[in-house]
Amino acid sequence: MLNPKTFLIDYEQAARSAIEEVFANATVKGCFYHVLQNTYRKVQCEGLQGKYQTDADFALKIRMLPALAFIPQGEVADTFETLQETMPPEADPAIDYFEYIVHTLADNVDIIGELHVSLSACGIFTIV
Repeated sequence: MLNPKTFLIDYEQAARSAIEEVFANATVKGCFYHVLQNTYRKVQCEGLQGKYQTDADFALKIRMLPALAFIPQGEVADTFETLQETMPPEADPAIDYFEYIVHTLADNVDIIGELHVSLSACGIFTIV
């Protein structure tokens, strides 16, 4: 009988719900690559790609959002708040989207302060 312990997925709520229903004891992890990809897609969707490509400071601040995964667990909430204060208003959609990803992964529980990265056995970064 198939009994996987861990699933590494993107941030599709339907997939997460199906996995949790069928494999109740499995751990579901979100893929760090997809956090990066989805954050940049949000930048593109909001028409900020030009600013991202020409404004190095703006691009750096956007890349800091998924980099929160590398902050020690107890420092993420304060670091996120500090980052939000330094972000230009144009970055609000990216911040909102990043929060959505985190909350979707955590079943709508605020886990900003619990975000951290681990390496899976195959060397893929995941947010757990």
